[in-house]
Amino acid sequence: MEQENINPEQKNNMNLIIAVIVIAVLILAGAWWWQKNKKPETTSPQIGEQEPAGLGGQLYESVNNPIEGKVPETNPFKTETNPLKDVYKNPFE
Repeated sequence: MEQENINPEQKNNMNLIIAVIVIAVLILAGAWWWQKNKKPETTSPQIGEQEPAGLGGQLYESVNNPIEGKVPETNPFKTETNPLKDVYKNPFE
């Protein structure tokens, strides 16, 4: 037989190749098994469909915003926000 004349380096290389092939086959088999046994995901309703609103949905739709339009502007570039502008007078001016 021809395998008896193989030197130790070639034998180590052949063992490495066989080990890599076996690991690749195991990984592929595991991935296939995992995909096959994966539970199906629950589907959400489509865009056109709407689930019936529960108690929370009914409350959300019926509640009005009591402070709508009554909140002061807080953007410093749109309004003057210094509350002490007219209160304090500099005595040295």
